Amino acid sequence: MAFCLVRIDLAIVDVNQNKRPLKMRVSKDQIYSRACSIPRVRFEDQELTSFGGIVVFQKLFAQLNLKERLRRCCAHIADKNLYHPAVIVQLLIVHLLLGFRKLRDLEFYEDDPLIKRVLGLKMLPDVSTISRMLVEFDDRAIEAHQDLNREVRVTMSGGLDSDGQRLLQR
Repeated sequence: MAFCLVRIDLAIVDVNQNKRPLKMRVSKDQIYSRACSIPRVRFEDQELTSFGGIVVFQKLFAQLNLKERLRRCCAHIADKNLYHPAVIVQLLIVHLLLGFRKLRDLEFYEDDPLIKRVLGLKMLPDVSTISRMLVEFDDRAIEAHQDLNREVRVTMSGGLDSDGQRLLQR
């Protein structure tokens, strides 16, 4: 009877479930982008991402001065994180515009360059970062965002609701 001696070497490997490279520290320069210009839309054969239509909303956000208005709503919240609370709110607006409802669906567009461009970011926040930031929103911030929502609705509708009533009276 012959015996065979087999040697097996085991290695412990850290598996990254988030598909992102493991990083310890990130600076604001690695997150925020200075690209604010709106790309020109031309109808020709191009390689577009699935979310190419979001550039239309980039123009709307600029006309509404949405980024600055969101910053004013969040001005009293401590800016101790890399992502400003207004950026998180704008990300949630874009998330809903893209048709997603769950925060985990962020993985479907986290590498999309047009989404990053619209938000002015080089890197989107992780779902856990968004969740932690949402906890910091107090009643004052929520009320300010509700007021902003009403203002934008009035601006967009010319002051009239779908049934013709004045929105300012509400």
